[in-house]
Amino acid sequence: MDALPTLAANASHGGNGSEHGLPDALLDTLSPLLGLQLNPLIKLFALLHKIIDRHLGIDPTYVLFVWAAIKVIKQLYTTMHTLFREHFTASIEISDGNDYYLHVMLFLATLRETAESRSLIAETPSKGAWDEEDDSDLATTPDGYLNFSHQETKALPRFTPARGVHDFRFKGRTFCVERNRHSLFNPAAGAEGMPQYKEETLVLSCSGRSPEPIKQLLQHAKEMYCRDHGTKTIVRRPSQRGPLFRSGSFWQQAAMRPVRPLKTVVLDHQLIEQILSDMNEYLRPSTSKWYADRGIPLRRGYLFHGPPGTGKSSFSFVIAGVFGLDIYVVSLLERKLTEETLLALFITLPRRCVVLFEDIDIAGVKRPSDDENEQDEEKASDLARQLKRHGNSDGSGGGISLAGLLNAIDGVATHEGRLLIMTTNKPEALDRALLRPGRVDQQVEFFNATSGQAEELFMHMYGSNGSATPGLRELALQFSSHIPSGMFSPAQLQGYLLTHKNMRRCLSSLG
Repeated sequence: MDALPTLAANASHGGNGSEHGLPDALLDTLSPLLGLQLNPLIKLFALLHKIIDRHLGIDPTYVLFVWAAIKVIKQLYTTMHTLFREHFTASIEISDGNDYYLHVMLFLATLRETAESRSLIAETPSKGAWDEEDDSDLATTPDGYLNFSHQETKALPRFTPARGVHDFRFKGRTFCVERNRHSLFNPAAGAEGMPQYKEETLVLSCSGRSPEPIKQLLQHAKEMYCRDHGTKTIVRRPSQRGPLFRSGSFWQQAAMRPVRPLKTVVLDHQLIEQILSDMNEYLRPSTSKWYADRGIPLRRGYLFHGPPGTGKSSFSFVIAGVFGLDIYVVSLLERKLTEETLLALFITLPRRCVVLFEDIDIAGVKRPSDDENEQDEEKASDLARQLKRHGNSDGSGGGISLAGLLNAIDGVATHEGRLLIMTTNKPEALDRALLRPGRVDQQVEFFNATSGQAEELFMHMYGSNGSATPGLRELALQFSSHIPSGMFSPAQLQGYLLTHKNMRRCLSSLG
């Protein structure tokens, strides 16, 4: 305590630039208090103090005062800004697992403020196989073949706001977007997996206590994104990362394909009409009230079965296009798919959609063997069990049992209002519990192509923009006369016609 009066006395007797001024007083006073370990730092401070004082004529005390004042002002600004945002602004947070995240990011990439920002992230815009391209923009080799080596150099990057806070204007109003990244624990990763995953969030805010302007902005971004999606079918698959119940699974967009017209599938027209009429009646809003009044769960399931290549999966995509629904594809052989995540995925389905289980007969949910195919079915069951054990061995999942599948399809907590479609090549191998009404309401058998369907497929393949050219019918009849009814699947015939795009050459190859 005796050192403090000494500091005051030394400071009062020292003048600016004097040999025994303020730095020496500080040095003499603080050295006994702080010990010899800090003596070099104190001497450095004293030296800088003398240099600034003698050569610049500035008292360093004022510099320290200005620096302290700036820190205080900055802290006050931060505090006032935080209070303003908490009490006088509205905000909406969006995680990267939500479709609105993609909508907003694409919207921000089109803004003038984004183009002029000094803090951006450059992204390579992805193009799907069905995105429009101009043949005139493609390079060719001297032999006349297409060459895509320089196509990527012409693709302009897409710029989005970098992590941090950015301002922009929309409809005469100023908005603020804050882009953040967080590390979250992922329990589904297992002991040997990565313990954390990265989650990005966007926080949209604006002045005022109502979030209505932000909702209008989100609606505009969605409409902008979906402007041409009326002609597209969105395909979604489960993803193994995301914040869904902290289980690491949610749906993500896997592809966007053109809507497949009904005329592109060569099936029995009466059968098509029967299936579509049944689905149309089920999807009516009034149907849900009818089901509720009678205490019946609002679910509808279909089993498409038949030989490979007969159009089971293709017709599922046609159905999604006809009703304007997204299609959610699930593979029960996915190693990381567990019964818990399957149930969570079903719970998060939208109100109306198409859920597709492809080749469900190879997923280990078979009927116990009791006929002459017992040996083959036992081998298939052994394979399913091996896949299941393999999923357990690395902590990535426990596989899907029949009970787990049934619980996801029609359990107490499962989703209602969706169209469930299962495809199989061997319906006789499926367990009877899976096929009862309420789980599978209609079984639809698909057959190999008849001569009439072969004729229809020929006309569709070689028709000009969907319309028949003169003489095409006669050529189609000539083609179908060479195709035995029920011998080839529509996929086999389509593959043959794709190989011979010239119809005259196609007919000549048949002899």
